[in-house]
Amino acid sequence: MAGLVDSIKSDVKKAGTSKGNFTFVREGQKVRIRFLQDMDDGMEVKFHDSFADSINVPCQEIFDRECPYCEDERVRTRSQYIWCVYNYESKKVELFMFAVNNCSPVPALLAMYDTYGTITDRDYVVSVSGKGPDKKYAVVPMDKAKFRNEKAKPFSEKKILQLLDKAYPCDGVEA
Repeated sequence: MAGLVDSIKSDVKKAGTSKGNFTFVREGQKVRIRFLQDMDDGMEVKFHDSFADSINVPCQEIFDRECPYCEDERVRTRSQYIWCVYNYESKKVELFMFAVNNCSPVPALLAMYDTYGTITDRDYVVSVSGKGPDKKYAVVPMDKAKFRNEKAKPFSEKKILQLLDKAYPCDGVEA
């Protein structure tokens, strides 16, 4: 029988302790990043989510596992898009992952890609204002410049999947 302590431990496990490899922008914060992959080189990952049921996990089929949510009509399925970026603040390669919606930086990045033909030739400053449905991302392109950090390389697909699986564990599924 699962008790309160087990419930708390499960929630702590999901609380972002393993999300350190993801770029998050908090309200009022600015993050300067360099895309290490172009728009077409990112990855699309199907996610299942339900606010009411505290579910927000990648479809387990991407890990070659049976997915408990694919047939669940109470759970929404949508795509998240992931690119590897260099974050100047954390000084490390991270995953930039967002869905496409009204409060996402992805549509602005697509506009930059359409304008410049690439998103890898300059830094971007990403900021966010507002909360909930009023949340808005600003994506400001910097001047075109050569990226000088030769050690910063995009993660392999295998590494991206490992980081995703660790950051968004699916309860009741064996890894």
